[in-house]
Amino acid sequence: MCEHHVGALAVVTNDDPPNVLGVVSDRDLALEVVGLVSFDDLVGAIADELTGLVRALRAGIARETEERAVLSVPAARRLVYPKFRMRGGQ
Repeated sequence: MCEHHVGALAVVTNDDPPNVLGVVSDRDLALEVVGLVSFDDLVGAIADELTGLVRALRAGIARETEERAVLSVPAARRLVYPKFRMRGGQ
């Protein structure tokens, strides 16, 4: 609206010819945070959120990789005990 120096917009349907549903003004947007959100706005906002999430995950992986040493020796052998049978076949 600012870019085109417009103070109000008509809200219309996609019908041919379009039907006017209402009007949204710059005052509505400034004082009452009331307005329209387009699909492109939502996709852009979601993409920004996902980008932030990816950065946080990568930073966590990098930090964990730096803090934890990789095992360079094999783990100790695991002891295996024989099974003991109870008297009477149990």
